[in-house]
Amino acid sequence: MKRSTKYFGVIVLAVIMLVSLCACVERKDETIEYSYYVYCLDQEQEGLTSVGYQGEETDGMEMARHFLSELQKERKEESLVNPIPNNVSINGFNIIEKVLTVDFSESYYYQTPERELLSRAAIVLTLSQIDGVRYVSFTVNGNPLTIDGEIVEAMDASSFSSDLSGDDSVKSSDSFILYFANEDGSALKKYKIQHGDYSGMSKEEYVVRKLISGPTKDGYTPTLPEKVQLNNVTTVDNICYVDFGEDFLTKQSVVSNKLVIYSIVNSLLELTDVQKVQMTVNGKSDIFYHEDISLKKPMERNLDLIED
Repeated sequence: MKRSTKYFGVIVLAVIMLVSLCACVERKDETIEYSYYVYCLDQEQEGLTSVGYQGEETDGMEMARHFLSELQKERKEESLVNPIPNNVSINGFNIIEKVLTVDFSESYYYQTPERELLSRAAIVLTLSQIDGVRYVSFTVNGNPLTIDGEIVEAMDASSFSSDLSGDDSVKSSDSFILYFANEDGSALKKYKIQHGDYSGMSKEEYVVRKLISGPTKDGYTPTLPEKVQLNNVTTVDNICYVDFGEDFLTKQSVVSNKLVIYSIVNSLLELTDVQKVQMTVNGKSDIFYHEDISLKKPMERNLDLIED
């Protein structure tokens, strides 16, 4: 898929397990299972976060209507910003041969480049969950959306990724550097993978899943508990968003909390397109990992934890 975002360089956006596993969100004394998510901008409009949506619609057009309404409405939560700005109107939408086309008013172009990029990502991630919709296309007053003078073609949840071919039969491999704990669990230790096969997923997801599965070489200690649920991995504007299931908070690693967190951060920051890592649990970031480390803000590399 062609991408037209010269002013931001390469964008990697991979969502692998968005709908296949229904995440559980704790509210008071009950657990609510959501089948869908509506993606919103965070309070600083620097990243994305998700809100559970329990719709009962089965018709594709009706689901699109409800999702677009959710994307437009102002959120009661102070930490969430609606992806479609208040001054932007939706002229109409249709679904033809698995392509959902949304036509916006001219004011869509009034957004800053940063806001437009995040808004577009949130809209595509939300609408591409609809059964029967493979791609999402944007038009403005009936004309194709253009960015930096180039037409933005129809997008799906993985079409922003330079690392996903959309064809599982195509093999993709590369070299990776991960960080597991050393043998006595006192520090992080560099772990090299040659010709790592990440076919069918983004490099980011491959890295996190390798951390979950643990090292296969002697002299290393796993950092993440075995079989921790990974909901999705998304990179937008050089920030990698890693969303885990609830067991990320309940399962205890054999190493310190700091080594767990920075094994993830340091490993992902070895990738070219990642500069910061934001971890969430079922879409929530305003929490502490084992009541010790705040996950509220995106994190940067910590070299002090790596053994000499």
